[in-house]
Amino acid sequence: MTREEFIKIMLEKGFEIIGLDPLSECCDFARKELGDSKSVSIIEKGLWTNSGNIDFFPPKNKTHDSWSITNTQSALPQEATTFKVISLTDLIREYPSIGNSDFSMLKLDIEGAESEIMKKLFTSDYKFDFVGIEMDFLSLIPFLAIKRRLRAIINARQNMKIFQSAGYIFVLTENFN
Repeated sequence: MTREEFIKIMLEKGFEIIGLDPLSECCDFARKELGDSKSVSIIEKGLWTNSGNIDFFPPKNKTHDSWSITNTQSALPQEATTFKVISLTDLIREYPSIGNSDFSMLKLDIEGAESEIMKKLFTSDYKFDFVGIEMDFLSLIPFLAIKRRLRAIINARQNMKIFQSAGYIFVLTENFN
């Protein structure tokens, strides 16, 4: 099944899709891909622990669009650009359908910021039915940065234990995804 077919089926089944990205070109691409539908909302903001503005750091490969709040690729401070962000709590408040649907899914691919968002998930009054998190941060840490890699692994394992204690069941793990 192609991505387009999957999206079409989701929309036919009545799913509401809310996409976030701080980069306008990524939002434009998503609008083009998802089409014009009242069930699709594309928000030009990043997801963070609180709403407002925050610096994002560019990827080393300038052709990529994987900007990071946590500076996973060690960009220079002067390379940062400030973007708008929204907290999970404010997102749910602004889109009440998230909390009033029969099924809700949160998919995160936020370049190292997922750990902080995961912590907020457990202090939130709302629980998603399905959470998909890409934690590819280890591939961005230099191999010989042993202490940094170990801290990242320990942090990921702690978060996974918290997820399990909150009642989530791991369906699929692939390395740290």
